[in-house]
Amino acid sequence: GYVLAVASSKPEVFVKQILEYFHLDHYFTEMVGSELNGGRSRKSEVVEEALLRLGLKDDREHVLMVGDKEHDVFGAREAGMNCVAVTWGYGTAEELAELISANDKLRVCFDVNHLLQGTHTDFLKTVGHRILTVHISDYDFKDEKHWLPGEGDIHWQELYQGLLAVGYEGIWMYELGQKPPRHLHRDRDLTFADYVENAKAIFAGDPPKPLGERLV
Repeated sequence: GYVLAVASSKPEVFVKQILEYFHLDHYFTEMVGSELNGGRSRKSEVVEEALLRLGLKDDREHVLMVGDKEHDVFGAREAGMNCVAVTWGYGTAEELAELISANDKLRVCFDVNHLLQGTHTDFLKTVGHRILTVHISDYDFKDEKHWLPGEGDIHWQELYQGLLAVGYEGIWMYELGQKPPRHLHRDRDLTFADYVENAKAIFAGDPPKPLGERLV
């Protein structure tokens, strides 16, 4: 497994309170933030403190920073670490475009269920030409849900045509389990045939058929 830690720009006392409130604190070996007196305010300083507590200051080449804002990426760079920029937080397509402009070899994994800022159309217009692969599932635009396409609110024909318009020719990879998540009811587990039929409908220009009902 992996050792997980939080390196947040929020004051550390609040970071711990938030994670404890949502019962997430037990997943993390360390929870590091800024200090109430204004200390440790730079992202790179928070990252360095996390590395120190984890005992990994001399082994940072094996540590990966995951962030949703440009200062996460810049902080990791200052700390000499690798970083993955993701779209499921408060970052925007414009920020991601600026980050990947640093190197023509950088590409994007477009997880359509994680986009919480802006629209899919705007995302495709901004970074569509750099998309290498996609992760396919549906959601309610409020939080990631990993539902079968058709069970959420994504307009699948608009998204599919948008991908074609930017020249996407990669795989159509579903990212959802066969068993229903807790916020969705299905009469049975999904089969691989369900994924195939779902994709066929989207590719044919038809609305994908939902197999579940929302519980929230």
